Amino acid sequence: MTFAATAAAVGTTASTAALSVSVGLGAASIVQGQMAAREGRKAQRAQSAVRSAQETKQRLQQVRQQRITQAQILQGAATEGTSQASSARGGMAAVGAKTAGNIGFINQISNLQDSVQARQERAMQYNANAQGLTGLANFGLQADQAGLFK
Repeated sequence: MTFAATAAAVGTTASTAALSVSVGLGAASIVQGQMAAREGRKAQRAQSAVRSAQETKQRLQQVRQQRITQAQILQGAATEGTSQASSARGGMAAVGAKTAGNIGFINQISNLQDSVQARQERAMQYNANAQGLTGLANFGLQADQAGLFK
């Protein structure tokens, strides 16, 4: 084997080895990107659970406050001997309506936050897909530069 043939063989072997390392690192990069996206989704689900617990606490506080206020109305009406009066009933109904409105608002905000979270998760998935496709495109470019398509 001549020196030129040996040099060409070594060059081809080195080029193939470099391409193999590049492909391996590219594949590892794609896997890492997917793992990052998966962990991001887990973190968002955990944050959603925290938010849900906080919203439940807010709802319970609303109901508790409603009961306290209604009890105060009943106590005041009973003290004055008007517990069956329309003013006492009206006051209790108004407190109930206000509580329902507050809980409805909490639910609306919760639904909006759920929508935002779902969109963020989709965006993360699209980003992970784009990174994977970029990695595959880079594989093709590297293979072409190594002369594998010639």
